[in-house]
Amino acid sequence: MFYPYGFGFGSHWLLYIGVPLIIALWAQFRVSSAFRKWGEVRASSNITGAECAREILEAAQIRDVDVVETNDFLGDHYDPTSKKLCLSSNVYNTPSVAALGIAAHETGHAIQHA
Repeated sequence: MFYPYGFGFGSHWLLYIGVPLIIALWAQFRVSSAFRKWGEVRASSNITGAECAREILEAAQIRDVDVVETNDFLGDHYDPTSKKLCLSSNVYNTPSVAALGIAAHETGHAIQHA
């Protein structure tokens, strides 16, 4: 079979693969940069991300969600199948503005699922 444009790879692959890849890498860089910046700013409440998540869950009267620590950097997520709110170590144990923001965001997913 004859492939005039290099085995089916034309210049459109840049649009379909290259541009989304660049956007994803840029977004990841921005998230990591923001976390590093605001991870150094201590929250005036002086509570950790785990304590923040538990307080929000308690205020929403949700008592069947476990808040657990994971080792993945920025791997914070809510798992609706096991009802676990997984917070990375630097969010779980840190009383920073970034940690509270991430913990509150992930707790919002748990509230939406309830």
